[in-house]
Amino acid sequence: SDESHAAFDEALFNAYCQGRQEIHQIAVRRANDYMTEDECAAYMRNFTYSIGAIEQRGIDEFARRLAELPDWRPPAPRVAASPAAGTSQG
Repeated sequence: SDESHAAFDEALFNAYCQGRQEIHQIAVRRANDYMTEDECAAYMRNFTYSIGAIEQRGIDEFARRLAELPDWRPPAPRVAASPAAGTSQG
């Protein structure tokens, strides 16, 4: 339903906002031999999990172009006849 979809969107957005505010604390927990705390924090700041007007236009354009494509299915693979088919052995 629209109501449950809206509730899910809100919960997801709130979790995203909380995570963005706690990047340093997350980086402290995730730092390891391969990434320092600063590198972890910088890495996490490079992700965007929200869909704004620009992203929505891209999604809509993709859907529009996809709808314009003809129905297409690849041809079924050809099955080669067995060399021994139709011959008797012995």
